[in-house]
Amino acid sequence: MPSTADWKRVGDAVRSRRLELGRTQQEIAEQAAVSLATWRLVETAGRDRYQDLTIRGLCRALGWRPDAIESLLAGDVPQEELHAELSPGDLEAVVPAGLARKWHDMSPAERSKVEGFIDGLLAGRNKG
Repeated sequence: MPSTADWKRVGDAVRSRRLELGRTQQEIAEQAAVSLATWRLVETAGRDRYQDLTIRGLCRALGWRPDAIESLLAGDVPQEELHAELSPGDLEAVVPAGLARKWHDMSPAERSKVEGFIDGLLAGRNKG
């Protein structure tokens, strides 16, 4: 079972990454689909366990691998080793199950349109 010190290491890394991304706790909590109270508990090591859905949301919002929290709990891991490098098979681990199912049901042409739309959104965000 992870210790308080292990969860403090997680909280420190989560806070550091959130600040690196330039997000408020409220913004990143919404992106992770968790409550602001839960996000604050993570950053302050206020609990010793969380639901898998919460952990997946945290990792997704922070751009971390799905197993990043486990890695942090196991020992000190450099932040750059936590970043996600997703393969197509990892989709279910980082997006809500309903979206993953819809993605798998799309034709290649539909997927291409969605990817183009997302690329356009990201390009606009990077400009402003």
